[in-house]
Amino acid sequence: MNMAECRYMCRTLAQQLTKAWIGITLHSSFQSAANFSSPMGMITVLHPGRGLQPYSAVLEQPFSFEQLQDGIWYINSEGISGPGKRVFSFETAQRRNTLLDHRPRWRQNAGLYLLEFLGGHRDQGLTAMAFGDYTDMYQEFLAPRIHALRSAVRSRNEADIVRAAQQMAGCGIGLTPSSDDFLCGYLLGMPELGIPGLKESMAAAAAKKTNDISAALLTRAGQDLFSCDILELTVCLELEVPQERLWKALERVAAFGSSSGCDFLTGLYAGITENNEMEE
Repeated sequence: MNMAECRYMCRTLAQQLTKAWIGITLHSSFQSAANFSSPMGMITVLHPGRGLQPYSAVLEQPFSFEQLQDGIWYINSEGISGPGKRVFSFETAQRRNTLLDHRPRWRQNAGLYLLEFLGGHRDQGLTAMAFGDYTDMYQEFLAPRIHALRSAVRSRNEADIVRAAQQMAGCGIGLTPSSDDFLCGYLLGMPELGIPGLKESMAAAAAKKTNDISAALLTRAGQDLFSCDILELTVCLELEVPQERLWKALERVAAFGSSSGCDFLTGLYAGITENNEMEE
C-alpha cells in the first residue's frame, strides 16, 4: 500500500494536531471515503473531487479505501499511519477553512432563491415539505416534529427547542438520515436567539439519537463547522453575487449524497425563513 498525499485538509483539524501521535481506530470504509474514530471526533479521508468537510482531508489521487485494515492507527500533524507505515500524508495539504466565523446576515430574497431552486428537486428527500407536501412516511412522521421545533424557536424556549431537535433525529435511510441533514441546514439558517450554546445543545441532543456518522455532522454543525461548499453558498446568500455563482453553489450542495444536499437545503430554507420573519 503506497502512501497517499492529501491535497486539502480542514484547517480546524490541522490546528489541533501536533507531532505527537494520537491513537485512532478505523470506523468504516467505503468506495470513496474512510472514517476514523478519534478523541476529537470522526475524521474522514475523501477521494479527489469530493467537497472538503469539517475534520476531513481530500486526496490528490484515487485510493482503494477497501484495503484499509483494522488494527493500530495513529494521527499527527504529518498524517495518518496504519500498522507499520504512514498511509495518508498531510505534509503538502492546503489548509482550508470550514469554520463559519460570523453570524450570517441573510439577504431578504435568500429564502425565495432557495425555494425556486428546490422547486426543481421536489422528488428528492424532504424537499416537497418546503412546499407543504408530505409524500412519504418519513415526511408525515417529521411534519409535526418540524412544526414543534419551529414553534419552540419562535417562543424562544430553550428546553423545548433542544427537546424538539432531539425528537427529529435519525429519521430516514442512509448514512445520514434525512432529518439530520435537515437539522444541520436549520442550524445554519436559524435565528440568533441570544441563548448561549443553544446550537451545540441542539446538535448534541440530536446526535445521541442517530448513527455515528450522522452524529459527527450534527456535532460539527452545532460548532458552526460546515463543508467548504456550504460556506461558499452562505456567502452567496448573504451578498449580492451573480446568479450563476449562486446557482453553481446550490448545485454543489444539492449533489451531496443521494438526497443529503437537498435535505440540508430544505432545512436551511426553513431556518432562513424563520430568521427573516422573526427579524421583521
